[in-house]
Amino acid sequence: MPNIFISHSTKDNDKTRQITNMLKDAGFDVWVDFDSIRDGTRWVREIEAGIDGADAVVVVWSKSAQQSEWVEKECLYTFNLQKPMFIALIEPARLRLYVVNIQYTDCTTDLAGGMKDLIGAIQHTLNNELTIVNYPVEKVSPNPTEDNFFEYVEQLPDGDAAMWVAKDLYLWAQHNTDEIEFGGSKNPAYHAKVDLDDKQVTVFSIWAYPKTPSTQIPLDYFSTIAPFDKQSQRIAVLNKMNDLLPANQHFTDDNADRRPTLPLQYLSTAEKLEGYKQIIADIINNLRTK
Repeated sequence: MPNIFISHSTKDNDKTRQITNMLKDAGFDVWVDFDSIRDGTRWVREIEAGIDGADAVVVVWSKSAQQSEWVEKECLYTFNLQKPMFIALIEPARLRLYVVNIQYTDCTTDLAGGMKDLIGAIQHTLNNELTIVNYPVEKVSPNPTEDNFFEYVEQLPDGDAAMWVAKDLYLWAQHNTDEIEFGGSKNPAYHAKVDLDDKQVTVFSIWAYPKTPSTQIPLDYFSTIAPFDKQSQRIAVLNKMNDLLPANQHFTDDNADRRPTLPLQYLSTAEKLEGYKQIIADIINNLRTK
């Protein structure tokens, strides 16, 4: 499901919650600070990660948003990432210069009707992006395979290093996991899986995100499987992943209930890559010997 980041003033929380619920009812995943940031996490990092992972940003615009320094920062960061932005106008308020060229949807008198129009606009924009932007015809088919996936990764930012890491992990997974599945309805990806007694579990994925090719460990999937049903075990995995990150970019403990994602460029040295393989190998060993 497409992921929507909600930018808003905290003074508009009640109306924002209504908008959030309407987006969820329409089938979107929604990132909004009062649902997605836990006590004790680092606010700036969580906001940045929320926008990084979003397919589009919806700005709840009001007089309070007009005066909000955080709304301004979130909008400017979204522009920097060149992500689609939509404005839900919930009360008459002049648009600031940094969003003056963004078409808004009037939700001031009819929130339900306005949101219906806004949701249609988001779906139209994202559907076009899915079919046009992420699958260059000359580089990769709509169905990623071993034959075209790595060529696609190579054309992305830091493509040479990313392709090398992605292929090395693929060859390693061929010998250490039970199945590798290529796919991705939006971004090309492959998923390395292991067979357990009654299920098959993805232990890591490689995602060819257009701006930052990355690898992901789905810790949220493990939360019902021993020994990772204990949060302390999932946090232990996070701590090992943090050893591979720059000192100012560590995961916080709440990522133990999510899918922590590492840019492939961070694994472009032999030492870092082998360290990541060892993390995956330890996960597989724990899953198989629970």
